[in-house]
Amino acid sequence: MSGIFILLYLQKQRAKIGWLTHPTPSDSQGISGITRFQTTPHLFRSSLPDTPRQPERTLTLLTASPKQNKMPQTMQILIKTHRLNRTYHGNHFFILSKGSNAGKPMENPCPNCFVVIIKCPNERHLLYWLCFGLWQTNYFQSHLVGSVIPFLRLPDLKSIIREIREKVEIRKPEYDKAIITLNKLLALEQNLSNELQLLKHAKKCVMMKLLK
Repeated sequence: MSGIFILLYLQKQRAKIGWLTHPTPSDSQGISGITRFQTTPHLFRSSLPDTPRQPERTLTLLTASPKQNKMPQTMQILIKTHRLNRTYHGNHFFILSKGSNAGKPMENPCPNCFVVIIKCPNERHLLYWLCFGLWQTNYFQSHLVGSVIPFLRLPDLKSIIREIREKVEIRKPEYDKAIITLNKLLALEQNLSNELQLLKHAKKCVMMKLLK
């Protein structure tokens, strides 16, 4: 009985592990009647758990990121000569191109002016007051050409705005404070101008009463 149990046990083990070797028909008879066996490449595969395959590691090279542009909005600026009867949409303003006041920024167009078109409203605000400051300090005077009527050339205007814009970007907080102060001074100037107009009108009224 013990032999039968041993045979049953071996059959179960052979069925469980898939039998270690398989005889080949061509080499079933070997030397001296010894049966040759061909070993299988996956021994004990059914008895051992499959281990997950590790992902292949790839070597990644770190490349230096391109230098960031200091003025991302500058590339979105378009400066060109204004054409009569042409309308513009979005953020834009005008710059006078001829006369002693060439370089003066304006809200409304005139026959001799350039138009500055900007996608970003904050950049429009910055460039408008930048040009206003350059005009107030007579910065454009040295760039005017022409013997009879001085005028500002378009390439020169583009070069000036690009150069000054780069300098302003380095000192942006100081520039913002200067713009706030400049706006306050302009508001005060407007109030004083209105008061002067009222004083002139009052003087005329006094003289008109005396002449009646």
